[in-house]
Parts: sequence; C-alpha cells; structure tokens
Amino acid sequence: MSFFFDTNVLVYLFDTSNRKKQRRARELLEQQGSSGEALLSTQVLQEFYVAVTRKLVRPMTETLALKALRDLTALPIVQVDTEMVVAAARRGSEIRPIGLTRVLPSD
Repeated sequence: MSFFFDTNVLVYLFDTSNRKKQRRARELLEQQGSSGEALLSTQVLQEFYVAVTRKLVRPMTETLALKALRDLTALPIVQVDTEMVVAAARRGSEIRPIGLTRVLPSD
C-alpha cells in the first residue's frame, strides 16, 4: 500500500514550535520511507517550500528550505493529474493520504 504525505506532515518535520508533532512526523516518514511506501506529489513539494519559508513561527532560510526540498526528492515523486485523482477515488483504500487530521495527535 502506498501513502501520500500531506504538506502539513512535511512542514512539521521542520517546525520546532511543536516537538510532539515534529517527532510524530519524523516517525511516519521513517516508517513509510524505509518501507518504500511513502509518496510525495509535486504540489506537496511546492506547498512545503512556501510554508517553511513564509508560514512557520521561525521560517527556514531559503538555503535550508532548498536543501530540505532536495532531500525530500529522494522519495518517489508523483505529478498528480486529473486521471490519477479519478483513479485513486475509484480504488479508495489502495492509496491513503497521511495528514494531520488522521495521524498526528492534536495539540
């Protein structure tokens, strides 16, 4: 089974304002990444870069954000198109998104 990672989970990897969520995000990425089940999309990578450089309490420098972005591209990257969205909706449980609402503990 493959797991699409939500932008927020990736942002929590670098957000030092919430160590609990940061730790959980790292656990998830290590688990799914090491098993080859983690997937990222080009959209999530774009959103990640904007979020970590502009929206964190302590934003990352562009240099560090670019390094983090490059590191994340070691994972499988999918460019999502409308056909993929429809196919994923038909398959339902074959591809599960990993996002804050289902996986990370609330504050």
